[in-house]
Amino acid sequence: MRKRRNAGKVTAASAITIWLALSSTVRADRAYVSLDAGGGLAAFPKFPGAGAERIWPLPAIDAHYGPLFLDTLHGRGLGLTFLDHRSFHLGTSLWFRNSRTHHDGATVANLPDINRAAKLAMFASVTPGPYALGATFSRDLGGSSGWTLDTNAAWRFSPGSRTHASLGMSATLASRRFMDTWFGVTSSQSAASGLPQYAPAGGLESAGPAVMLMLDLTSTWYLNSAVSYNVLTHKAGDSPIVQRRGAPTLTIAFIHRFGS
Repeated sequence: MRKRRNAGKVTAASAITIWLALSSTVRADRAYVSLDAGGGLAAFPKFPGAGAERIWPLPAIDAHYGPLFLDTLHGRGLGLTFLDHRSFHLGTSLWFRNSRTHHDGATVANLPDINRAAKLAMFASVTPGPYALGATFSRDLGGSSGWTLDTNAAWRFSPGSRTHASLGMSATLASRRFMDTWFGVTSSQSAASGLPQYAPAGGLESAGPAVMLMLDLTSTWYLNSAVSYNVLTHKAGDSPIVQRRGAPTLTIAFIHRFGS
C-alpha cells in the first residue's frame, strides 16, 4: 500500500483558526468595497518538474471589503491587509498548495503522494512609481510542512489608453524540508521506484520571467492574462524526479468590474 505524506499536527482547520485570530485584531470599518469577478483557464505543470500540464477552470475573483480580500485571480487566496498605504502593503493570507499523486507522471508513479496543503503566508509589497517589488513568505500546513519565500520585481506600463502591462522577474527560495519533499528520493523510495537517491539542500528553487497584460474591453469588462516561465535551479533541477527544468504557467480570464 502506498505511503502518503501526512499533514502533521497542524491542519487546515488550525490555519483558519490562526487567520481568524489575526483578522479579529484589525478594524473592519473601512468603507472600501469592490468586486471583480469572472472566469477563465489556468495551465501549469502537474508538479514542479513535471513533463505535462494540468488545465483547470479559473474562477477569477478579486474582492475587497475594507482590509479583507479574496483574490483567486492572482493566487493570493483569502487575506487580510494590515497596512494599506498608497505605495506599501503588508498583510497575511491563506490559500493552498497543489498536491502530487502517483498518476501525475512516470517518475513519480512509485513515490508517495504529496497531499494538498493549506498555505499560510505573510506578504509585503512596495510600488515606487512604475515599479513593483514584492515578497511572500509561505508555510505549508501539511504536505511538505516546509516554507518558501517568493520574491518578484516588475515594471508596470500602459502601451495604450485601454491597455496595462508589466514585465518582471520572480525567484523562489525554499527550505530543505520543502525541497526534500518535492525533489528528494530516499533509500526506500529509490528501492521502490528504481530512481537514484537524491537529497537536495534548501536554497534557490526556481526563477524566471513573467508578463502580465490587462485589456479594457468595455467600461465594465476586461481581459486579464499572465504568462510566466519558471526554471528550476540545479538543487531542484538535478533531481531524478524532474522531467524538464523549465515550464510555462498561463492564466487568462474575462472579468466583470462591479464597481466600488
